Amino acid sequence: MGNFYGLNPAQNQLRPNLSNPAQLFRVITPSINPSPTQHPALPSHQQSHLKPVQAKLVNPLNLQQRSPQPHLAQPPLRFNQVSSLLSQPDRVHLPTMRSPASLPGVHPLFQARGQMPAKLNQLHQTIVKSGLKEWTSGVRESGGSNRGPRINQYAANSDFGPGYEWCGFFTAWNYSEAGFKYPEHFASYQKARDFFLYRSYTSRSPALHQQLDQLRTQQTASGSSRQYFIMKESPSFDYVKDHRQYYNHVDLNSMTHTWQNLPIQPGDVALFSHGHVGMVVSYDQRTGRLETVEGNTSGTGPDGKLRHQAVVRKSYDLSKADDRKRFDGFGRAALGDFEA
Repeated sequence: MGNFYGLNPAQNQLRPNLSNPAQLFRVITPSINPSPTQHPALPSHQQSHLKPVQAKLVNPLNLQQRSPQPHLAQPPLRFNQVSSLLSQPDRVHLPTMRSPASLPGVHPLFQARGQMPAKLNQLHQTIVKSGLKEWTSGVRESGGSNRGPRINQYAANSDFGPGYEWCGFFTAWNYSEAGFKYPEHFASYQKARDFFLYRSYTSRSPALHQQLDQLRTQQTASGSSRQYFIMKESPSFDYVKDHRQYYNHVDLNSMTHTWQNLPIQPGDVALFSHGHVGMVVSYDQRTGRLETVEGNTSGTGPDGKLRHQAVVRKSYDLSKADDRKRFDGFGRAALGDFEA
């Protein structure tokens, strides 16, 4: 399905593709997560799991450009709900930076440590307990697509109105239960990936990159930095390599693992190659068995039956290449990303 409107989240605007006159009066809500104009289009394996919608005839010349707005009872007029998740500018909250001279020795970025700091481990336990509680409660859509009393609360927690794809909102909700300060960054897997890589998906400002690098230095020196774990099958490997102008601080070798030594822990964020966000419940390095809890997808409900567009439990076998290809990577927030 064609992407008839180019989305540039840095400029927060939609532009018609005029290269084909036949498309002038056709607007389609595509089922893929669009990529910013400064990045290549998503490959076919990143097609979204989201529910398809039907095309409708619209004259784009009569449509007004709108910027996504939070806290609306209904989402603004849009061509693509996922586009709005991506285009809403990231709000990057930066603490007061100390001078580099005042910082202790810095460890390499994304260094895989055997254990998380004890406090961060406690926070992850809270995150997992929250996710399993939501699953036990039987949360599922009701009253319309991407809607429901609890689902609307998930969206509001991330500063969105109801009606948007909510897998990232669900994960952010559980993180907020542990005091996470940036739930809006989990609205899409692209935003979440850049959060873990100390970048902003909606801004490629060199000045902002410098500030985020300073934050990375400070968090790393404190003993807990954001981390992103990938496997050699992960699309992130080529993505980062192809966009070194934004990610020259990333050491791909140190963040790439085999399934036998993948150091993910319960509570880590699972980012899927097809544009989905979930959460790790457990992982066994001996067998490759990964257990997750996820929102806005199909899987096992609390009654043991298959449920759709709900909070569900799922399992994967990372010893199999096909299952490894499902994942873009796994993210872990820093201790400083939570309220003290």
